[in-house]
Amino acid sequence: MDMQRPRDAGGAVASVAPTEPIGYAAVSATDAAELTQNLRDWNFEFTQLSLGKFSASGAVLDLDGVSIARLSMGRTLLQRGYAPRGMFAVFIPGAGSGPAYARGQLLETGQCATLTEGAELEAITHEGYLDVSFGVDLSACRPQLEALNGGSMGLSPGTSIAAPGPAWINDMLGRVDWLLAAVMEYAQCLGDQRVRASLADHALAAMVRFNNSPADVDATTRGARASRRAAVRLARDLIDSRLTEPLRLSELCRHANMKIRTLEYGFREVTGLTPVAYIRSLRLNSVRRALLQKTSGSQRSISEIAMDAGFWHLSQFAMDYRRFFGETPTETRRLTKNR
Repeated sequence: MDMQRPRDAGGAVASVAPTEPIGYAAVSATDAAELTQNLRDWNFEFTQLSLGKFSASGAVLDLDGVSIARLSMGRTLLQRGYAPRGMFAVFIPGAGSGPAYARGQLLETGQCATLTEGAELEAITHEGYLDVSFGVDLSACRPQLEALNGGSMGLSPGTSIAAPGPAWINDMLGRVDWLLAAVMEYAQCLGDQRVRASLADHALAAMVRFNNSPADVDATTRGARASRRAAVRLARDLIDSRLTEPLRLSELCRHANMKIRTLEYGFREVTGLTPVAYIRSLRLNSVRRALLQKTSGSQRSISEIAMDAGFWHLSQFAMDYRRFFGETPTETRRLTKNR
């Protein structure tokens, strides 16, 4: 691929001061709720599943119709969100990334998740996950797409697990790395609309070669593994619908039509947690989000918020919260006042 440095009108390599580029934003978060706020344009909510201090870092780049994000996640996360209006989005595990499950399926080498406008994606990404997201506003980029590929990208509507292959994945990851590095080195170049359009073309040239062929789910999740993951999806659906209510393991097993040992094995495989620990982590995150709200969260007691989230043993809740997030609920509430 052509990875020449941006040049000025006279053809010389541009030299700029190290300022933050237009349309570029560094991302750093020490809380899953904070990451949700920082990436609001991507319409995703992040829920921490593994215990310990949260950390995420990376960058977001907007090139007038082309949006790129690269983020390193320090904890196991549940991610839920929608593709923005008019947007086609691709989510790719970066090189050396931790495992990711999208729609209950492990993303294998050469696979990625795709979203079209209004479609929802749910994914569980494990510690060490490196997320590379690429979005195209189909209307804004129509002239470039028509010139590059006749305006068609052969996209399937909704959410899918696609298998464009390792060559395309590696090419796109390389282009994203180069774009972010070039933007940081030549920040002021992004003030030139011609440079921005050229950089967008560099990414779009890979997207028009995207093969949206669906991944062979049977090849990667056949037999007992497929049954376990299907059962985990059913159990998680029940948990979501009754999160604040007492929920027995026997109910989960009955709903998923699977014995507890097999269901627990499936949960550990997909989420890294037992069903009980998974429920607890969702409830703890619910409390944390409420405590971080500057309006309703600050007007209600911590005990009230905890009980509304499904906790009845408040001293156990306090211990679980501190162990999970590395701070007390009171310390979390103080964070809201300091922001």
